[in-house]
Amino acid sequence: MSEVAKMNEVTDDDIKKLRHMLGANPEIKKPSQFGSRNYYLTANEGQGMEAMRRLETAGLVWEGACLENETYFHANEAGCNKIGFTRTQIRRAI
Repeated sequence: MSEVAKMNEVTDDDIKKLRHMLGANPEIKKPSQFGSRNYYLTANEGQGMEAMRRLETAGLVWEGACLENETYFHANEAGCNKIGFTRTQIRRAI
C-alpha cells in the first residue's frame, strides 16, 4: 500500500469523531437519542480537518458551511451505517 493510501485510511480516532458527530456516545446518551445531532465543527487546519477529509474521502461525511476559520461536516447515510445505526437512528440523523 502506498504512503498516500495509508494517509487516507480512516482511523479508529476518525470513527470516534464520526460517533461524536452523531451524538452516539452510550456513556452520555441512550441509543434512542443517537442521531439527535449531526455536525462536527473543526478548524480549517489541523488534526480535526485531516480526520474529516479522510471521512469525506471514504464517503461517510459531507462538508457543510465554511466559516472564516472553521468548517462544519455532516454524516451521510453511509456514515450512519458505518457505526451501526438502526433505520430509526439514521432517519433521526438525516
